[in-house]
Amino acid sequence: MERCFFCGKMSTTYNSQGIPMCREHKDYEALNVKCPACGEELEVMQSKWGKFFNCFRCGNVSMHKAKQACNVYFVKKR
Repeated sequence: MERCFFCGKMSTTYNSQGIPMCREHKDYEALNVKCPACGEELEVMQSKWGKFFNCFRCGNVSMHKAKQACNVYFVKKR
């Protein structure tokens, strides 16, 4: 089971970007999700082991690594 990208609780759903979130944070969107190495926007991808980010230039980046290295912030969707 995946963890909420926002708070770390068990994820029960995905937000509109496809990022795993808990029920309380499903209406939030992550902004400024950029590659830690080159600064390009990251795309959410799905594998049989869960969600991860993909950078066009650098390749795959784990969600945990991207969250720690970038200045990711969340905005509640209206």
